[in-house]
Amino acid sequence: MKGKTTALLLAGVLLSPLGMARIGMAAGGVNLEAEMKDKTIPAEAELKYSQRSRRGLVETRLSAEVEFVVDSTVAGLLTAADATVTFNGVTCVFLKNPSVEPLLLDPTKSEVEFHGSISQSGVAPAVLKGLDCGSPLPTVALGSPASADVTGVTPNIHLSGTFKAD
Repeated sequence: MKGKTTALLLAGVLLSPLGMARIGMAAGGVNLEAEMKDKTIPAEAELKYSQRSRRGLVETRLSAEVEFVVDSTVAGLLTAADATVTFNGVTCVFLKNPSVEPLLLDPTKSEVEFHGSISQSGVAPAVLKGLDCGSPLPTVALGSPASADVTGVTPNIHLSGTFKAD
């Protein structure tokens, strides 16, 4: 009976988000994700952070996505909309205009999406793909705070959350 109990306890620890993050770090990498939602707007944001050692270099990547729904009559006026994501004191700015698509189930509404990523390997300059953080990417840990903000829309959007194991 003791063997089964020990196995169940070990499985519970290993399958927990903290246990999975520790396994990822021990294997030479970490994958974390922060999901933020506000169903009243509706709006959501997602940040994915990964870091691993490869050939003696630390590779870090952050991808971000911010989505929200607006009335289709104002969707064409969103050229003034700007989105940022913030984590560990670093603010990242989306470099591209958002994509705007009408919702299939409700053509009176449109979904607006900002997408981008940034990656860095060792001391080489960061590779920007629609997202600029202006400085080296900081290390992210379980529970690190994250937020996403969209300005230039009414009302302005603010979402917040924390990083969890992916």
